[in-house]
Amino acid sequence: MHETSLALALIEKIESLKIERGFGDVKKVFVEIGMFSNVVPELFYNAFEVAKAGSCVQAAELIIEDRRGKLVCDVCGCEYFPDIPIAVCPNCGELAGKIEQGRELRLLGLEVEDED
Repeated sequence: MHETSLALALIEKIESLKIERGFGDVKKVFVEIGMFSNVVPELFYNAFEVAKAGSCVQAAELIIEDRRGKLVCDVCGCEYFPDIPIAVCPNCGELAGKIEQGRELRLLGLEVEDED
């Protein structure tokens, strides 16, 4: 389950930012996960909840924003937003195409307390 290693890497990054920028406790962590990122949001959430114990985010709430996928058909050029990661072009019926959006896995922001 690679979600665990990704959650650990995220926590490590946040701890580095805390040292670098000198902020206090982390209250919320905002993350974007794309449909085609090969990360299951529920598994990532659970991994984060376990991994955060003893870290600077141990009391933080993880908020995940799902990013829709956008595909462009290789055959007809149709741009479309599938509801599932495997899709058929709604215009010509070809399987998938080039992924234009939805591979994201990124830290969007933090809600923190000021260091006193």
